[in-house]
Amino acid sequence: MRDREHLACLRVREGVITLEQMYFADEIRALDELRPAKAKVDKKELDMAAQLVEAYTGHFEPEKYEDTYRDALRAIIRKKSKGEEIVIEEPEREEEPADLFAALQASIKAMSKNGGGGNGLSKLSREELYERAKKKNVPGRSQMSKEELVEALSRGG
Repeated sequence: MRDREHLACLRVREGVITLEQMYFADEIRALDELRPAKAKVDKKELDMAAQLVEAYTGHFEPEKYEDTYRDALRAIIRKKSKGEEIVIEEPEREEEPADLFAALQASIKAMSKNGGGGNGLSKLSREELYERAKKKNVPGRSQMSKEELVEALSRGG
């Protein structure tokens, strides 16, 4: 797997043999090495972070995602088998935000532009939106993400 040796074990679960990747001893770290140092965080930053997490909370749908690595690798293999030249471009590096607070502000501003409109629905929690959708009898509301509930309620139910 990607030019590297891996440790694995076979297990039987519910009548199916599964292969699980394990870790070598030198890959396992003590929790004390990973635990961050104590830091003081401003309440305003914590509130903004909580708001951002709430805005992006939703139902996970794995079928929405594709293995782009595998697709790109297959394309390279097809080109190589046809004798075509393979040119690998360096990916562009994204600039990191100057600070966490500025990044959180930008994300919240973007979220309010994408789903808020002037109706104030995007400021409500998912539970509050769900209750409003329940009152308006919006079909499929239990499986909707916060953004989908905002959109459905903005359309009038």
